[in-house]
Amino acid sequence: MKELATEFGVSRHTVAAHLRRAKSPVRRRGLSHKQATDIVALYEAGGTSRELADRYGVSADTVLRALHRQA
Repeated sequence: MKELATEFGVSRHTVAAHLRRAKSPVRRRGLSHKQATDIVALYEAGGTSRELADRYGVSADTVLRALHRQA
């Protein structure tokens, strides 16, 4: 949504509204509990926050927040 908003010069909220009206599936923001649990295990096994962010399609900050919540 962020990329679409930038491309069309509108807010993410506007993009989301258009997607809802079109009944287009919208990916849930953030991580599920299972993903967060998996991230902790993968991080403890040596994965980096950047690698995990890329793997789960989220920011490194989201990965770090998940790690802190699970600690």
